[in-house]
Amino acid sequence: MTGQHEVVALSAALGPAIRIRTPTLHNGDVLTIRQLPGWNDLGASIALKGELKHPGTYGIRPGERLSSVLERAGGFQPNAYPYGAVLQRVQVREMELRSQDEVILRVKDAQSSLELLPDTDPREKQAKLTAIQQWQSTLDQLSSNPPLGRVTIRITSRIERWKNTSADVEVRAGDVLVIPKRPSYIMVTGQVFNPTAVSFRPVRVRSGIWASREAPRNSPTRRQSL
Repeated sequence: MTGQHEVVALSAALGPAIRIRTPTLHNGDVLTIRQLPGWNDLGASIALKGELKHPGTYGIRPGERLSSVLERAGGFQPNAYPYGAVLQRVQVREMELRSQDEVILRVKDAQSSLELLPDTDPREKQAKLTAIQQWQSTLDQLSSNPPLGRVTIRITSRIERWKNTSADVEVRAGDVLVIPKRPSYIMVTGQVFNPTAVSFRPVRVRSGIWASREAPRNSPTRRQSL
């Protein structure tokens, strides 16, 4: 069976039938009205949060890049930390959520195998109980931590340096960009008496350790790693 394909101008079909002659529809015909390119992108927006001069929601054009949106937002605040920027994307979150659901199903399927473990003597019974507790803890952590849909980006406060490069990613509808503040502390961990966060100031490494009440004797203080 073969058919005939005919293109009809929609404006002509909706106009007065007296002036413009349009084809007559017959039984079994298929009339297809295509969507305009970029129609789904109408009204698309991105949310900018954090240390920007003018945070808020901005409308975006098809193909617009991150540098363009940041320039419209006025750029970064002096205390902004672009290296820690977080870009969240709806499509990535949906893919991560599907993967997480698959992992949760596999973890749930492992329950039947754990219940078949032997528990005849006290040692086997304790091992089985520990395995079930670890299984439940893993399942709870997976269920209580929804994916963020984070897209890795590498930007700096000098927008002109990475504008129109591979780092200048294309933004999409529903994106959320969060710019944090510059960290003002240093984490001191390891073999110290009081592992804590120390307020940052341009000092030597030993001064930061002293703020954490010195290092114990079993700490190789001459080999600190920062």
